[in-house]
Amino acid sequence: MQFAKIVGQRNLINTLIDVVLNNRVSHAQLFLGNAGYGGFALALAYAQFVSCTDKQVFASSNKDGLKADSCGKCPSCLKYEKLSHPDLFFTFPNTTTKAVDKNNESASFLDTFRNYVFSKNAYIDLESWYQELGVENKQGAINVRDANTIIKNLTLKTYESQYKINIVWGVDKLQIDAANKLLKILNEEHDIQFQIFESMQSKGWYETATAPQAKVDRAVQTHITSATNLKKPAEKWHQHTVGRSGCKA
Repeated sequence: MQFAKIVGQRNLINTLIDVVLNNRVSHAQLFLGNAGYGGFALALAYAQFVSCTDKQVFASSNKDGLKADSCGKCPSCLKYEKLSHPDLFFTFPNTTTKAVDKNNESASFLDTFRNYVFSKNAYIDLESWYQELGVENKQGAINVRDANTIIKNLTLKTYESQYKINIVWGVDKLQIDAANKLLKILNEEHDIQFQIFESMQSKGWYETATAPQAKVDRAVQTHITSATNLKKPAEKWHQHTVGRSGCKA
């Protein structure tokens, strides 16, 4: 997803662009914004820009009010558009379902999640995600199995990009034991790991992650405002559909 497909937020996006162009990318980024503000979409566009191998830098802000954007054409961008880049990972709230009745984790629902993201043009929310899973009144969570998978994925060498990027959507749904595991890796800087946390609540995870022992400077915080109505994207983003075999990395 390119920044041009994000509704509004030009000042914030240009700040993120400056961070990347000036080589000041933190190894952990926290996006805070209410449901419907497009936090996941912005996080995805940011990750694609970080990984793009042919970033388009404009002499002055273009007609969309942007200083730069990902090219949308390089091999990295094309894989990001399909959510199939081998150095891109997703973690999100999940629970048991009729199809997955035990040992649930995000990896069990990746095909479903990718199709859901495409269907919503990356403007996703928990209520419709739970409906997609068909969990009725159950509430999802990010569990310790998810945390173990994050640690495993981010400690391996990259395949193609400078960074391995893990987008953790709904990080405020972290279970305590999972949060404790992630805090350890959050405080360990590696040249190739990069985590993006998207949260709809400013309490909970953020209060834990910014405790004195967690080193406040490790997580850069980005506030997503409601200055523009972000509940509906300006245009369709992509029409890829993931089949039973999924998007192969």
